[in-house]
Amino acid sequence: IDRRTDLALLKVKPNRMLPAAVLGNSEKLKVGEWVLAIGNPFGLGHTVTAGIVSAKGRVIGAGTFDDFIQTDASINPGNSGGPLFNLEGEVVGVNTAIRRGSQGIGFSIPIKWVRRVVEDLKIHRRVVRPYLGVEVQNVAASMIRLLGLRKPEGALLSAVVGDSPAEAAGLRRGDVILSFGGTPVVEAHDLPLGVAGSRVGQKVQVRLVRNKKEIGLTVVLAEASGGRRVTPDLRPDPGLGLSVRTLTQALALKSGVAASRGVLITDVAGAAHGARAGLRKGDVIIEVNRKPVKTVEEYWKALFPGRSSQMLLIQRGSRTTFVTVESR
Repeated sequence: IDRRTDLALLKVKPNRMLPAAVLGNSEKLKVGEWVLAIGNPFGLGHTVTAGIVSAKGRVIGAGTFDDFIQTDASINPGNSGGPLFNLEGEVVGVNTAIRRGSQGIGFSIPIKWVRRVVEDLKIHRRVVRPYLGVEVQNVAASMIRLLGLRKPEGALLSAVVGDSPAEAAGLRRGDVILSFGGTPVVEAHDLPLGVAGSRVGQKVQVRLVRNKKEIGLTVVLAEASGGRRVTPDLRPDPGLGLSVRTLTQALALKSGVAASRGVLITDVAGAAHGARAGLRKGDVIIEVNRKPVKTVEEYWKALFPGRSSQMLLIQRGSRTTFVTVESR
């Protein structure tokens, strides 16, 4: 069993030949195409419902293979684990989830990911998941000029885990991944999906933008492990609406923040640009416009005078995230 995907591989020993459904190609599915769902909803017995493919590539926060087929074929409690058929009678998905409080929104795992999980379970009795070691976010439109991009695309690395394949390959925080293994990375979610679709030990070509220049690197993926996770100089900032202090060890302990360097946001003016960008009291600014800052003086020097937006790297809890803030 693989609990992350809620899929299992069962072995049976029948005393006669059993009919078997044919697995299809979920990549060929098109939005608007008719599909059939079979299940046992509410314990009523086997039921068939019909609908269309409403969308593909849906992200519902389900982990590694977060890439679902959305359908309006009725999927109710008891349908999970049932097949989703195309009109050729091929299984193109496994029904797995519904959206609470809504009608006509169900989700199926594409059969391409089911094949991958089943293959690993058959060979290894577990799913062998590749690991890169980065945290990613989408590129905002306000970041493209500073990052040297033509449009908001790619996966922006907000963190690179120490002693990881990403660090060994030379990836750095602030890099923007444009392609992984030859497949374009249009948005941040495409990168973890690309990693999930690769193999442990595989050498993967990565194309990225760093300091406004496009370069290529090669990463060797490792296997994921379950235990990884990655002074009173107060001065108001009338432009961003932030009050900040240099982060010391004592201040970090007192404030309960995980960061060890940077400037601590001690207050955010309610109607200012920083608040509108989502900054909060307790966030720690560790970079301003791609320059590391350890003191309030360095923070002020790194701000672009007269620039309409500033890009900050903040740490909130154990996560780091790039944020753009309008400065006027």
